[in-house]
Amino acid sequence: MSAGWQDALEQAQRDVTASVSALDQDFMPEGDISAAGPAIADVLGAIFDAMDDRSEPVEALERASQLIEQAKQNLARGGHLPVLHQAFAALDAARAPIDVARGALVQQPTPLRPEVAEPPVMASGDLPQLHEVRRASLRPSLDLPTPAAAPPVPPEPPPRPRTFAELDATLEELERDAASREAKQRAALAFPASSPVSEPAPPPGFDPEPTRQIMAGEHIVMRTRELVEEVAMIGLQRAPLLGDPWRVALPLEHRMFRAIDAVAALGPTAIASIESLAMDAPVKDAAHLFGAAMTLGCLKGRDALAAAERLYLAFERLDPSVMPAMATAAILSPHPHLPRVLRGLLRGGDARHHALAIRVLAHRGWATDDELTAACQDEEPVAIEALPAAAMRRLPAAQERAQAVLLAASPSPEMLDAARRAAMIGGSRAVGDHLRDVVGEDDAAALYLALWGEQMDAAQLLELAQARMGMADLYALGFTGFIPAVPTLLDALDGDDDQVALTAAFALERFTGAELYEDLDLPAEEIDVAVPPDPPLGEPPARRLVHQVSDARDLPPEPAKDTLWLPTTDASRWRAWWHEHGADLTSNRRWRCGQPHAPVVLVEELDTARRPPAERRHVQLELMLRSGQVVQLDPIDFVVQQEASIRRWRETIVAGGHAGTWHRPDPR
Repeated sequence: MSAGWQDALEQAQRDVTASVSALDQDFMPEGDISAAGPAIADVLGAIFDAMDDRSEPVEALERASQLIEQAKQNLARGGHLPVLHQAFAALDAARAPIDVARGALVQQPTPLRPEVAEPPVMASGDLPQLHEVRRASLRPSLDLPTPAAAPPVPPEPPPRPRTFAELDATLEELERDAASREAKQRAALAFPASSPVSEPAPPPGFDPEPTRQIMAGEHIVMRTRELVEEVAMIGLQRAPLLGDPWRVALPLEHRMFRAIDAVAALGPTAIASIESLAMDAPVKDAAHLFGAAMTLGCLKGRDALAAAERLYLAFERLDPSVMPAMATAAILSPHPHLPRVLRGLLRGGDARHHALAIRVLAHRGWATDDELTAACQDEEPVAIEALPAAAMRRLPAAQERAQAVLLAASPSPEMLDAARRAAMIGGSRAVGDHLRDVVGEDDAAALYLALWGEQMDAAQLLELAQARMGMADLYALGFTGFIPAVPTLLDALDGDDDQVALTAAFALERFTGAELYEDLDLPAEEIDVAVPPDPPLGEPPARRLVHQVSDARDLPPEPAKDTLWLPTTDASRWRAWWHEHGADLTSNRRWRCGQPHAPVVLVEELDTARRPPAERRHVQLELMLRSGQVVQLDPIDFVVQQEASIRRWRETIVAGGHAGTWHRPDPR
C-alpha cells in the first residue's frame, strides 16, 4: 500500500488529539456534553484500528467519520465557550484527511486477512525488545465536566392564616415537618452499634485493617504500576555515580528491560492502563513521563506512541521542563514509527516541539540535511538542538548561525554554548579569538579553550588558575595536559575547600593516570525540615521497629554505607607519586592519563576511565576536535550502543605522528 493514506491519518489523529488537549482544561459547559468524551476516544481508536490494521481500514474510517459527527453534536450542547469551539474546529479539521485516506484505501485491492496466532512475548537482551501484543487500540480517558445541578426547588409556603385557629394549625404543621426532617438527618448520621466482642490488637508493624478483596484485573493494574514506576526509577539511576565505571549501568538497563517485558507479558489490560496510571500520578514529573513513554515506546502499534504523545502534552502544560525526559525516551525506544511522529511535530507550530523532534532525529541519525539546515535558522530552542548536529554534517547554515551568535551582544547562555560547540566542531578560526577574549569572565569558555586551544592557551589558563584557584579554572586546567600546571594542582589539594581539592585531584588523575583512588563514605542524607528530638521523659527509648517484629536470633544486618570511589585528595600521596614518577612526564609534551596526548589516548579514556557523563561528553567533543573525525557517542545511549561507538572510534582513528602536541587538524 502507498504511504499517502498513512500520512493523511497522521494528520487526522493530530487534529483529534488537539481536540483532546483543548478539552483537558477547567471549564463548565452550559449543557451536558459528557457523551462527547467517549465518542472522541472512539474516533482515535478507529483511526488507530486502520493505521495498525486491527480491523478493515475502510470500515474503521467510516466509523471514525460517524463518531466525529456524534462528538460534534454533543459538543454543540455545551454552549458558546472558546474551549468547545477549539475542540469542535479540531474535530471538523480531522474529517478531510480521514476522507482522503478512505478514498485512497477504497481504490486499492482489499488484502486477505488471515488469522494470525498470538505472537509470543520475547525477552529483551542488551537492548529493549519491540513487543507485539494483540489488543484493542489504546484510547484516552476523557471525562468531560457536566453542568452544575439546578438548585433544589424550595417548598411551597403554606397559605397565609386569616384566623388564630388557622395560625395554630399552620405552626403545628411546620413543627411536625421540622421534626420529621431532623429525624431523617439523625438517622442518616447514626453510627452502627459497636460489636461487644473486642478484637485483639495486632502485633507492632502489622496493619489492623483487613486486606481488601482485589477485583478481577485489578491485580494486573497494580503490578503494572509497580513495573512502570521501576522503569521510571531506573531512568533516573542509570547514569553512573561519580567515580563509577560507566558500564555499571548495564545491570540496571537489564532490570529496566525486564520490567518492560513483564508489562507486555501481562497483556492488554496492563498495556491499556499505562496512560491512565501516568495521568493519575500524584506528581506529573519527568520521571513518571519517562517511565510511561519508554514502556509505550517498546510496544508495537501507532496507538502506543500516540498515548505517549498525549502524556507529554498533558505533562508539558504543567511543567515545560519535562521535554528532556520525553526526548530521552524517544532516543532509547525501538519503535519504528518514531521518525514519522517526530516529523509530525516538526510540521506543528510549537518551537518546543520542533526542538524535541530535531534533538531526537539528529541524535539517532534520522535528520536530513534540509531539516538540520531549517532548524539552524529556526527559533532559539530549535537552533540550540540543531547547531552541533549540523556542524558534524559540515552544513554551512551551522557556521553562519554560530558566527552570528558569537558576534551578538548578549545571547542566552544555552544559545552561546551551542554556538561555541558548533563553531569548534566546524573548525571556525574565529571561535579561538572569542574564547580568549572572554575566558577571564566565563567559566564555560575556560573549559572550551582547554579543549580547543594551543600551548599558549594552556599557559593563560594556568595563570588564571593561579590567580583565582576556582573549581572551574582547575577543572579546565585538567584538560590542558600542561605539565607546568601540576604544582598549582598540588597546592590546591592543601586548601580548606573540599570541592576545590577534589577538582584538583580529578585534574591530576587526568594528567597522570596514577589511579590514586580511595573509598569516600557518603554522609547520611539530611532532612530538609528540621525535626526537633523528643524531649527526655525519664523512660527508656522505644525499640526500633525492626527489633520489635524480628526474632532476636535472626535480625537483619545493618545497612551498608554508601561510598564513592574517587581520586584521593591526600596531598602527601600525590606529592610522593610525583616525586617518584614526575620526571617521566616532560614539560615539552602534552599529557593525558600518563601518556602523550593523542586521539587514541582519548578513545581509551572514553572506554576505560572512571568519568561521569558530563566529562565523557567533554572528552567526546575533544576527540572530534583533535581527530577531525565524527563518530556519534553520548552517555545517554545504552551501554552496548556506547561500546559500538567506541569500536567505530577505534576503527576511525589512526595513530599519527602528533602525540604529545596540541595539534588540531582541519575538519574533514
